[in-house]
Amino acid sequence: MRAALLYAIAVAAERRLPLVVNLSFGVGNQREGTADIDRVIDSILAAHPDVVMTVAASNDGPGLSTLGFPASASRVLAIGATMPLVFDGLPPKHDRRDPVAFFSSRGGERAGPDLVAPGVAWSSVPRFDYGAEEKNGTSMAAPHVAGVIALMMA
Repeated sequence: MRAALLYAIAVAAERRLPLVVNLSFGVGNQREGTADIDRVIDSILAAHPDVVMTVAASNDGPGLSTLGFPASASRVLAIGATMPLVFDGLPPKHDRRDPVAFFSSRGGERAGPDLVAPGVAWSSVPRFDYGAEEKNGTSMAAPHVAGVIALMMA
């Protein structure tokens, strides 16, 4: 992971382009902010403060201290998920805010998530997964935020 991240940073620097990185995975933590990967990510981002990284918060919610790593690193944007109410049968135009999804991890030792985005969507799936077109998770939400940031930086 370190080599891939440093490669992306080098390519972006060579081309003089901004860099937004998304990691759509989260692994459970025993104590937020103490994993080795958190320290590695934080040290790379400290050396390259112009790089923005979004990370899926993990799907171990709703309890506190469920933020997965590397979303528990201090220099990343930990992304939680909302549950779009259209999946509960409400029309697309309604006056209620989408709630945080029941599965979306929450912070404890580290406040989080930093942002939330839609974490449930219909997806095109391969034939072997037919019938499972509804996908959910903070891994679905994090790319939304990375895309918005990339558009803002462009």
